[in-house]
Amino acid sequence: VHFCRMNTDIAFSKEFIVDGLLQAPTGIAIFSVPGYTVKMANPFYLQMVDRTEDDMIGRPLFEVMPEVATVVTPLFRQVIESGTPYYGNEVATALKRHGRIETSYFNLVYQPLRNFAGAIEGIMVVANEVTELVLAKKEQQESEEKFRQVVSQSPIPIAILRGREFNIELANASILKIIWQRTLSQVQGRKLMEVFPELEGQPFPNLLR
Repeated sequence: VHFCRMNTDIAFSKEFIVDGLLQAPTGIAIFSVPGYTVKMANPFYLQMVDRTEDDMIGRPLFEVMPEVATVVTPLFRQVIESGTPYYGNEVATALKRHGRIETSYFNLVYQPLRNFAGAIEGIMVVANEVTELVLAKKEQQESEEKFRQVVSQSPIPIAILRGREFNIELANASILKIIWQRTLSQVQGRKLMEVFPELEGQPFPNLLR
């Protein structure tokens, strides 16, 4: 009786774990080694790669998604040869979705799966898409770069001071030449009062504060 109860508990645990993987709010898939046949892919993963269960289960990954082979193949090999997980942030991947190839970005974990003998028989992939976040960051960086270009090229003397100690983050040619009479290398990254100690006791620092 005790032996039967143990087997029932083990079976329940396996079913519970598999059910949890299928319901997880993150992309999870399992691939065999060698061959990279798709053994399991949860709904979140299928939605993320724009494939159906019939498209993927039981088929080699690179047969279903040949466009990812360039990125994924060396990473899978690394996991198999090292025997350690791979962790990647904002990994750029060309992925065919909605009928066209587009570059998407993912945070990834590739976890080797071992049998009782210790040999790697599979790889579990846990993936979260961060494309919108990456594109937003790039857009912000481009916007900041355009702003800096406008400041740098302006004929009006402009400087950007950062923080309570007024660290000189940016100074354009006009302010360097006309007012400060310094080079950019002499001021950038330094505190304003270090560059111009003669301002101490004058109204300007208090105005800035």
